[in-house]
Order: sequence, then structure tokens, then C-alpha cells
Amino acid sequence: MPWYHQLALLNKLPGPETRRWYVSQAIEHNWSPNTPVMHIENRLLERSGKAVSNFETHLPKPQSDLARDSLNWLAVMQAQE
Repeated sequence: MPWYHQLALLNKLPGPETRRWYVSQAIEHNWSPNTPVMHIENRLLERSGKAVSNFETHLPKPQSDLARDSLNWLAVMQAQE
């Protein structure tokens, strides 16, 4: 990650676990240079995986996990736009 983004991680995030999460997301999703800062400011970590759903009660385990993960991926993609 460029120096500017490393500074943003240090200045805008509370601790090492949160910083690691954003770095891993940046690597996994091949974020452009400005994307990590945008996601930090939009609090992506706090929003990820928090949507209320009934997937676990209405779908078998593999499908409920897939549905939840698909929505998380969609949230990440929409936040990049």
C-alpha cells in the first residue's frame, strides 16, 4: 500500500485488528489507491455482515452462507462505485 494509505490507516483507525481487516480487503478486492480511504470514511467494517436476514432459518447451511457472503460482496462492490 502507498505511504498515504498507510498514514490513513494509522490516523483514522483505532487499532491493529481493524487496520489488518482493511488491508486484507484492499488486497482481496484489488482496491484502487483511493478506495481504502473511502471505505474507512464510510465505515465499511462496521457495515459488513450486519444486515438482518433470515437466511439461516430459511435456507440450508451451504446456501445460507452463500447468500450472506453474496450480500457482503455486493456491499463492497457498491461502496467502490
